[in-house]
Amino acid sequence: MQQLKAQFLVLNAAGLTAAAHSLKSSSANVGAMGLSALCRDLEALTRIEGASVDDSCEQLVGLVEAEFDRVEAALLALRIELGEAAAKSLASD
Repeated sequence: MQQLKAQFLVLNAAGLTAAAHSLKSSSANVGAMGLSALCRDLEALTRIEGASVDDSCEQLVGLVEAEFDRVEAALLALRIELGEAAAKSLASD
């Protein structure tokens, strides 16, 4: 996400394409399909020859960032939940 935002801030369409591609794959690997789909859309938008970073990109980057934050919070909650379950399991042994 940091790389994607950095490439957006410097208006680098090629860099934004690469960052969106990477985040698309990583998010799909953890089951964050909504995030992956947004990254796919951003990747497609910036992959067009001669593409520039414009208002459409800005809107999609905002959506990606919001979804990333939601996914990050959900994964953190799951991590805490699994940690508590493991601790209870060890305590009962």
